[in-house]
Amino acid sequence: MTTETTEGQSSAPSVGATTDIPVAWHQINWREAERNVRRLQTRIAVRP
Repeated sequence: MTTETTEGQSSAPSVGATTDIPVAWHQINWREAERNVRRLQTRIAVRP
């Protein structure tokens, strides 16, 4: 996926936005990612 940048756009991505920087699967800290998924699932399930 490629995107074109326009003048005035910030170079820092906003929260939750994907970046144009490719990430190799082996660079991802899967233990931390899975821990975050479990934590967020718990937060969603516990919401009143």
